[in-house]
Amino acid sequence: MTFENTQGTRALLPHIFLLMRATLRIIKHLLSTSPITMKLEYTILEYLSEHDDGRFVELTSVHEDYDSLMTALDELKGKNLIVVEDAGRDFSRFGISNNRPKSVKAKLKLNGRAYFHSLKGIEQIKKELRGRSRNRWNLTHFLSF
Repeated sequence: MTFENTQGTRALLPHIFLLMRATLRIIKHLLSTSPITMKLEYTILEYLSEHDDGRFVELTSVHEDYDSLMTALDELKGKNLIVVEDAGRDFSRFGISNNRPKSVKAKLKLNGRAYFHSLKGIEQIKKELRGRSRNRWNLTHFLSF
């Protein structure tokens, strides 16, 4: 196999490599996280995307389990997808425990928007594939003699 324009092909190789690397990161993330955590992360990103006006958004109403919400927020914050506002005061000086659910506010970063749209695209592809397989099954059922 020969290429007529090897200089142009070589110039594209770094871009292709970066695109493949980003795709592999997304696939690795999809395979490494549990479905429940991933679903909660998707729910958080979807909620933030819908209410995105540049300000911090209240997230305590997104999920009823405060601990799993905080775990998912820590995951998203660790991946540099969101910014979490440190809400709540430290009442330990007054003898009040800090082990209570606090108000949680966050907003999307640019990386988070891109990541959410890539996940949204994956979900749409999955829905299309499910729909195609059903249509094919129905057609083979009706066309068989």
